[in-house]
Amino acid sequence: MITRRNHGGVLLVEDDDALRHLLAMALGRAGFRVRTACDEKTALEAFREQPPAAVVTDLILPAGEGMSAIRAMREAVPDAPIIVISGGGFFSSSQLCSVAKSFGANAALTKPFRAEALVACLSELIAPPLAELAA
Repeated sequence: MITRRNHGGVLLVEDDDALRHLLAMALGRAGFRVRTACDEKTALEAFREQPPAAVVTDLILPAGEGMSAIRAMREAVPDAPIIVISGGGFFSSSQLCSVAKSFGANAALTKPFRAEALVACLSELIAPPLAELAA
């Protein structure tokens, strides 16, 4: 089993080029090292190559779905923090969160959202445990 310890960065999976670029820039400015992918296949390859500290993924992706990617990532790294971002489509915000969590996501943000909300969510999910801070 792969663990997240000693692995870094955020894997950002978004098929919209402009949004992926914007979010990557915002996360970079917030101090995160960011790798990007535009579809499920590329995301899973990047994840397996170097498991990230956290994953931010769109739920609807070309050539696969975010839900199946989440399941595969969760199997490889059970404690990987995963945040779903989605326009919702036919889901309301509360339904999206429930659906995302049922597939293994830790949190969900409905588009449009402010980059600061994503940064705050990531910071909360990948903060080192208090025991590590005390060591």
